[in-house]
Amino acid sequence: MAGVAAAFAGKAIATSIITYIINKAFDYLKANKEAGGLKPTRKRLETLLPQIKVVLDAVDMEQIGDHSEALDAWLWHLRDAVEEAEDALDELEYYKLEKEVKKIQADSKRAIEKHQYHQEVSNFWWV
Repeated sequence: MAGVAAAFAGKAIATSIITYIINKAFDYLKANKEAGGLKPTRKRLETLLPQIKVVLDAVDMEQIGDHSEALDAWLWHLRDAVEEAEDALDELEYYKLEKEVKKIQADSKRAIEKHQYHQEVSNFWWV
């Protein structure tokens, strides 16, 4: 019975938060493909996911499934939402790393071009 109570408490807190955060994260990712503006949302998601996982781990799925099909279905929906939230965090991390790599590549390209320019100028004066 404690597992059912924990699930209902988790439902009340988690459903709206997870839905809101996931929708915001995916909308932002689709529109911008950069993680810069989502730092507060990302931090909230990273904080909330472990708490939600504790609730899910505390729930005995087989016992609940025997008592309430609706609750069982909701818990599976919650697990899916948690997985989607984790995917969103992974995608945010990917875009962050991609941005860093592009910056490094651009810096390297500028350094090479600068070096080539100095070599050409140097060669011009020494010829």
